[in-house]
Amino acid sequence: MFYGGPGTDKMYGGSGDDWLTGEDWANNRTADLLDGGANGSSGDSCLRWTNDRTVGCEYVTAGS
Repeated sequence: MFYGGPGTDKMYGGSGDDWLTGEDWANNRTADLLDGGANGSSGDSCLRWTNDRTVGCEYVTAGS
């Protein structure tokens, strides 16, 4: 679990391809963003629970 608290937070996965998942955000899902960065030769992957809210991801999949 990664909890950033109030305000804008950033998680950096380092070199290579990274995988981020939002799991189950119970509150204000439309305002939650995942940023995969640009640090991967074949692209980072973001699994999202809300469509059309994307920052810095080469490949995005909306959750069910």
